Amino acid sequence: MGQLGEWIADAYAALASVPFVVFAAVWFGVYGLTRDKKKSTANAMDVTTVFLIGIVAALLDYVARLRFGGIWFLLLLFLLTAGLIGNAQYRLKGRIDTRRLVRAVWRLGFLALSAAYVVLMVIGIAQSVASL
Repeated sequence: MGQLGEWIADAYAALASVPFVVFAAVWFGVYGLTRDKKKSTANAMDVTTVFLIGIVAALLDYVARLRFGGIWFLLLLFLLTAGLIGNAQYRLKGRIDTRRLVRAVWRLGFLALSAAYVVLMVIGIAQSVASL
């Protein structure tokens, strides 16, 4: 990986380690431009989810010592959620609205990953302190 790639990976890792800061920065940035709280919250959730995926996957690897990697576990959960929501859409409306499906999975991912981040961070800190 070149120098630019390493810089991007380092920046992502730094931002992923503090997703609440990313959320606040995006929220205040969008709100400053639009003065729309709903749009600010939606954009902050969408951007923060990208960083939550990285940190929760890393925490899963650290805390649970997953052999196949936390990122693959999260991908599986996202795909299962998409399948369940897509099936429900098809049964209710007879068609799948891909845009709404992706948005629903992404926003549910934000909620689930936020909770997982808090829980895994507490467990990871407890494990680190216990090993001292």
